[in-house]
Amino acid sequence: MDHFLEQIEGLSEAVGASGTPAPIVDQSPYRIITADRDADLRLSLFSRDGSISWPLILDGSFHIEGDTLPDLQSFAHAVLVDGKEGLFIEHDGSQTGMIGYGLKGPNAAGYQLEPKLAEAIGIEANGGVTLKSLVRSNT
Repeated sequence: MDHFLEQIEGLSEAVGASGTPAPIVDQSPYRIITADRDADLRLSLFSRDGSISWPLILDGSFHIEGDTLPDLQSFAHAVLVDGKEGLFIEHDGSQTGMIGYGLKGPNAAGYQLEPKLAEAIGIEANGGVTLKSLVRSNT
């Protein structure tokens, strides 16, 4: 659990929609809330270039491919198990967008999920797309 706290340790500002620092309204071990952004840090997606994205929460819900989900567990299952794209925000707040996890297109190549949530949906807490999984998917 300490690695989740390390992600926000010492963070005193978050980046708002305009790309300029916005003061944090609320900060818990797992969420950063600014005046215009709310992200859940218990799920991180890692792009091939090393950037990190977190699920963006709008109106208290997580968003996937035209639908909303009430909690992170459902959202993580939809993205990591079912292969759906979800709404994420980059760690620096510079961009939001739909991101998926997997082998095709600009999807994330790795993830980190809070261990209890990972256990609840039946996956490892950390994962990544590997050459072995690429070969397996093409056979």
